[in-house]
Amino acid sequence: MKVSLEDLQASSKTIEIQGDEEWLQPLYKSFVGKPGSQLLTGTIEIKSEGYGYASIEGELNYTPLVPCSRCADPISWPLSRKLEARFKPSDEMATASEVDLIAEDFDYYYVEDNQVDIQQVIIDAIMTSLPSQLVQRSDDGKSCRVCGKDISADEVYRSKSKEDESPFAILKNLNLPN
Repeated sequence: MKVSLEDLQASSKTIEIQGDEEWLQPLYKSFVGKPGSQLLTGTIEIKSEGYGYASIEGELNYTPLVPCSRCADPISWPLSRKLEARFKPSDEMATASEVDLIAEDFDYYYVEDNQVDIQQVIIDAIMTSLPSQLVQRSDDGKSCRVCGKDISADEVYRSKSKEDESPFAILKNLNLPN
């Protein structure tokens, strides 16, 4: 969903997300299960800060079904996330063929065609709220429901190879002519 900065000049705009909006479908397709079976809800306020700048603040609630990292069974993963994002004009970037970025450039989204893209902000917020590895815990919360390994320990899995062994150690076993 895109909101025009011209619509924000007089005042801020509050958007109530019910979860059945068409523009949320790409987010729903990213998760396990029927798209839209778990609905994202929340409130977002968009404000114009003048000179082509805008800000978004709000809160999102969503419980996607995500695959367990061990067994791929669906896990219901509740998320509640405060949302805050800033937009700045993309005019400076459009004229140059190559641009050297500074750290501040990564703190902003860009206003394109005088519009603020809140769909991208919401997708980014939800995707970055999920851990990279999801494990389906047993009822006691101390072991994996599938393989039974203790997941409360700092290390769940260790490769059988020795870390301190040199990759060239195998060459000692070669029978070379003198």
